Amino acid sequence: MIRELNTFLNLFLANVTPALQCIGMLWIIHIINITSGSILNALGIIPRFLPSLIWGPFLSPLLHLDFNHLLFNSTPLFFLLCILFSLGYPKALCVLLTIALYSGLMTWLFARKAIHIGASAVISGLMSFFAYRTYLNPDITGLVVVITLVYYFGSIFLSFIPTDEKTSSEGHLFGLISGYLVAVYGCPSLLMKLSTSVLQLLM
Repeated sequence: MIRELNTFLNLFLANVTPALQCIGMLWIIHIINITSGSILNALGIIPRFLPSLIWGPFLSPLLHLDFNHLLFNSTPLFFLLCILFSLGYPKALCVLLTIALYSGLMTWLFARKAIHIGASAVISGLMSFFAYRTYLNPDITGLVVVITLVYYFGSIFLSFIPTDEKTSSEGHLFGLISGYLVAVYGCPSLLMKLSTSVLQLLM
């Protein structure tokens, strides 16, 4: 048990830097967006607006309404990315892209008319992804992850209940469904090849 916990901690710490880099990228994008009058929000998901289907699923998680919105998402996303990256960067990127694609498509098809932005759908997807993986293959490390997620980030589940027009409760719910689908069926081979190619170009 102690050995498994040490392994988990070592993997977590080994991925702190790339996770922080991802969070930093979101903050840079947000600062650029705010200083430009939030013009980038138009790249979010606009349900049933055909051009939005092209860019919305992949760009909407990079955009946030305000600093509070981004700050609320940054902590759970950082924690989840540290764990996700321990699976290997190609797999991690593919999981992120697939959750963004699935949740984005469902939001585009079924959500109310609005501009849907924020990383919350991806966060919800990663939570369900790890929870189902642990259900299939329970071990000490997985249980620690799930308990930590529920304890610290369980409030995200409350966002599935519509409370105000600014919260994309549909996106949160579709993210949860998407993470489950990725955990059960894996990533599409095309996205896996794309993820590998992108990382090869960047590294």
